[in-house]
Amino acid sequence: MTARPVDLDAVRASRKRLRALAAAHPQLRGEPGANNVSGWEATLATEEARMATQQVGIRLPEELVARLDQHVERMRAAQPGLEVTRADAVRVLLTKALDAEGGKPAARTKKGTRP
Repeated sequence: MTARPVDLDAVRASRKRLRALAAAHPQLRGEPGANNVSGWEATLATEEARMATQQVGIRLPEELVARLDQHVERMRAAQPGLEVTRADAVRVLLTKALDAEGGKPAARTKKGTRP
């Protein structure tokens, strides 16, 4: 994988927007201290585990893709402001279907991959 150059102007603009957001909403900033740090570490560890995924490619008939897109739109309507993708919808639907079939989630290894 090749490294992409960092757009420093975009980074500066993002940091400026973040500072303005934090100033406008001080309740979003946590209290300094060990509890805040451990809370963020737990959040980041959860996010890291969530990101440990395996890509699976499938082909679907156009009719099924159209139905999937309709479901995506329903999910977006149910959660305004949330950007739902086809992949998100497939994960939700597949999880619900497997749960309904009585399948238990497979045990995860330390890296978050399935054995």
